[in-house]
Amino acid sequence: MNDHTKLTKTQLIAQLQSLLKNIINTRNVSQDRHFILELRKTQRKLEQTQNRYADLYDFIPIGCAVLDDRGRILDINLTGAQMLGHSRKQLDKLPFELFLNLNNRRQFHRHLKRVFSSNTRVATEFHLKYNTNDFHYVCLESIAIQENKNMTNSCHTAIVNIGERKQAEEILRLNHNKLEKKIGQRIAQLSQSNKTLQEEITARKLTETELLASEKHYRTLVENQTDLICSWDVDGTLTFVNKAYCHYFGKQPDELIGHKFLFLIPEEDQHKAQRHFASLNQRNPITKHEHRVIVAPSNEVRWLQWTNLANFDEAGQIIGYQSVGQDITDRKCTEQLLHLSAIVFKNTNEAIIITNNTRNIILVNHAFSHITGYQSKEIIGKNLHLLSSRHYNKRFFQRIEAILARKRQWQGEIWSQRKSGELFPAWVNISVARDEQEQIINHVIVFSDITSIKQTEERLNYLAHHDPLTDIPNRLLFKARLENSLQRAQRHDYQVALLFLDLDRFKIINDTLGHNAGDQLLQTVASRLTKSIRNEDTVARLGGDEFAVILENVKHSDDIVYLAEKILEIITQPVRISGQDIITSFSIGIALYPADANNSDNLKRAADSALYQAKRKGRANYQFYTSEFTAHAVNLLSIEHGLRLALLNNEFILHYQPQIDLKTEKVIGVEALLRWQHPELGLLEPDKFINIAEDTGLIHTIGQWVLYTACLQAKVWHNTGFPKLQMSVNLSGHTLLHDPKLVMHVNQALIDSQLEPHLLKLEITEGILQTAEHSIAVLFELKSLGIGLAIDDFGTGYSCLNSLKRLPIDTLKIDRSFIQDIMRDENDQAIASTIIAMARTLNLKVIAEGVQDAEQLSFLRTQNCNMVQGYIFSQPITAIAIEDYLRNHLLSPE
Repeated sequence: MNDHTKLTKTQLIAQLQSLLKNIINTRNVSQDRHFILELRKTQRKLEQTQNRYADLYDFIPIGCAVLDDRGRILDINLTGAQMLGHSRKQLDKLPFELFLNLNNRRQFHRHLKRVFSSNTRVATEFHLKYNTNDFHYVCLESIAIQENKNMTNSCHTAIVNIGERKQAEEILRLNHNKLEKKIGQRIAQLSQSNKTLQEEITARKLTETELLASEKHYRTLVENQTDLICSWDVDGTLTFVNKAYCHYFGKQPDELIGHKFLFLIPEEDQHKAQRHFASLNQRNPITKHEHRVIVAPSNEVRWLQWTNLANFDEAGQIIGYQSVGQDITDRKCTEQLLHLSAIVFKNTNEAIIITNNTRNIILVNHAFSHITGYQSKEIIGKNLHLLSSRHYNKRFFQRIEAILARKRQWQGEIWSQRKSGELFPAWVNISVARDEQEQIINHVIVFSDITSIKQTEERLNYLAHHDPLTDIPNRLLFKARLENSLQRAQRHDYQVALLFLDLDRFKIINDTLGHNAGDQLLQTVASRLTKSIRNEDTVARLGGDEFAVILENVKHSDDIVYLAEKILEIITQPVRISGQDIITSFSIGIALYPADANNSDNLKRAADSALYQAKRKGRANYQFYTSEFTAHAVNLLSIEHGLRLALLNNEFILHYQPQIDLKTEKVIGVEALLRWQHPELGLLEPDKFINIAEDTGLIHTIGQWVLYTACLQAKVWHNTGFPKLQMSVNLSGHTLLHDPKLVMHVNQALIDSQLEPHLLKLEITEGILQTAEHSIAVLFELKSLGIGLAIDDFGTGYSCLNSLKRLPIDTLKIDRSFIQDIMRDENDQAIASTIIAMARTLNLKVIAEGVQDAEQLSFLRTQNCNMVQGYIFSQPITAIAIEDYLRNHLLSPE
């Protein structure tokens, strides 16, 4: 104790003695005894209270001191004395500034000045010299206290270590031992001092006063602590909470004291907390545990760490608990993140390497060992360059270092090396970690083995540039190789030949035998083409049945001719598919660089133009490009564009040619023939544009127009009073094969025009019957509508008797090529006679077209031909002219 404290005790003793004399003089013995008993009870309660606060004062894990207004130490708790490395006696009246850094002493006096001038709590940070002679950061939290008018001003100061926290268990253990020792010492002192009633009364009164002062002293210290401090009884009811406790939970003291502390803990954590408290006993009076709490008003869940002390009675039974708590939510979050990071580090599929600033490996994960084959113990301590391949020189790694210095991160593809020496591609991400002085302390390398990705990329690149069906270069790779070929040809001054090849009648084969058969044919063709060229040349499939060949360094045109004829020869060899021998052929267009074009686009156009000419010349041949082909191609484009406009501008018209019954010499029908009234070229016949219409698909729309117009015209004639003539309409083979709505369109034309079905006859070419079973099925559907069917241009195809028997046809139409020379050519006579005889055998009617003179007519009559048409009777004329023809020559309106 200091002199200030002793003076207070002397005054109190004197007052108590004076008071005792007065009591003795005024009270009888019975009253005195009762008073003494009451006084002893009060003394014991004060003693207990003083002991609790004294214990608590020494127990709290922070330094507490009483300083006067000059900064001298009037009192200090054990923790504070230990922090300063001296005993309380040694510290008595020592200036506190002796334990501060020299630079902090002036600041310390300013701190005291603020404390005594503001009468509020003042907190300031200082460098404090610990008992280890090391300086540590501490926070002095002081508040001025004037206990008596005659006493010097003092302040209570909390010395809070804001560096590393002392281990709470060690602090509490030391405090507990010291507390027991102090209690024993004080009990012994009280026992010895209780010799006489007077001394006992005086001593207890004095102790009561001291306890009251100590209680106030310690309560002030506890109330102003930043840690959460509470006490509760054995059933969990809170009996004391400090301000920090109330502030933390957002509640007032009366909302906490008298209530069970468990209501502040989530239900799932309550059992865990109770289990910790149940473990407290005399052998284990201090425990430490963590649990979650619910913080008002947001009901946020946070983490607290508690250090718990059990209070025992004389019988060793627990009568209550005291706890000091600190918020560890941030630490818990950090621990969780570290745990997650460890899980990721251990289980990620990407290899992770951590090196020191000299690039020596200090840590690797399991994925690293899996990818490289190095176990952790084999690689730790080794330099990172052990994994580098010989693909890179020193400058490569210097560039990476420069980027790391500038951006702190680098990523890219690197060839690395496994333990076995095998090289593998890796995608690498390198980061650097720096300290506060911006010095590199670690490199973190994350990489993954991208071998499978590279293989996939190569495969995808191959697939992107090769036809999946034939496994030869596709249009994309063809374009690139053609460009490269022309560049080489320009540098080395040689020729390049480009061949465009188109399989003849492939679509018919595909539709007849199915797509699988078509695919097999394309694969066989690609294989034969590839085998027929040199290694430096290229065969490509451009799509569908179109192929291309690039011939490098062509010296003579004869070489090209030789290859073209070789291709035509090998392609015409039969291909065995699904038990059938399929024979096909190529149409080939050939263009030369630089003779025919100076760039790839023009060269392709030239080859395409030549290919078109090859098709027009009967297919199964090759054609070299000429400038006339380009003019013809331009004309074809003009025709195609004009056809589209013709549909919009109603430029199509129908002419009609009468069909005559040879027995009665009466008109029994007409054939509708399409004409195009071109705004610039005049009246065009079908041979000028029908092929283009079929190639572009416009034939379907044009055919529908012809069908509807012809049916309506026939009905108009009937309604006008003319005999019911049969209307013959030519049906395109392209429409028969590829228009799924053909039957519907024919039926709708009959319905819309109200024309009787038997008065409509559709004419189809003989060659289309060799294409597919599908076309025959469509003919039967058309026949079911009640219309007539005729085979046009009969004799020019390959129909046999058996195929005719299977078809639902009514009429054979002898082609004009057999009629025009029939009087001079015995073969034509034989063919015409045979067709007429065969038709009679099959109960079919025959009509001869192109009859121009009386001799032809007479021959046909002698052969019993049923009908004829031709210029001998009338050329194709307009609808109005047909009406005049009927009126003036053979018929008159009924």
